[in-house]
Amino acid sequence: MINYFDIGSYSGVTIELMLDVFRELNIEDFRMFGFEPREKNYLACYDSFNHGRCQIFRCALSDTIGQAKLYYSNNAGYGDSLYASKVNVSEEHEEVRTLIFSQWLKKWVPAYKKDHNILQINVEGAEWLILPEIIKSGVYKDIDLFLGENAVDMLKVPELKDKHQILVDKMKEHEIVMHRFVGNDLKKNADVKKLIKEMVKT
Repeated sequence: MINYFDIGSYSGVTIELMLDVFRELNIEDFRMFGFEPREKNYLACYDSFNHGRCQIFRCALSDTIGQAKLYYSNNAGYGDSLYASKVNVSEEHEEVRTLIFSQWLKKWVPAYKKDHNILQINVEGAEWLILPEIIKSGVYKDIDLFLGENAVDMLKVPELKDKHQILVDKMKEHEIVMHRFVGNDLKKNADVKKLIKEMVKT
């Protein structure tokens, strides 16, 4: 079984990309879980993908359970952030539920340790909240592939600029390699098909 976790799903772009990879590799034994906090994006993602092997959750992942403000991007909903200071977000926002990934994982996918696990994360700065918690909890040891853009959006948040290298170093210390896998400039993405082929051999 392969579990694919898509954190910051937007309208489902990377979910669709991963579905294409699974189809091309003739992989049928998989489940997908998408996390998208903004209501309109969640509804679009839910309508398109919440069926069969895929479940979409309306929440933001963080390092606490509770509520947070999600600030709207000036780019048609692509780039919303939990950080009001991020470039290209407005004062307009909505309240969203926050969950902790490691706790959610143990509840919803209790047998995850027996499976192959792929985690894609693109959350406009909130990598600083999510990835250290994943490391601290120890669940990172059971993630076979980390995908995303190496938390570069932290550099768009003034108070996180000096923390980006800290996070990169922390990931390196724990032997976490993040391979590029995002919904734009697809030619720059890693060869995810090859990575998954290698993963399933182990």
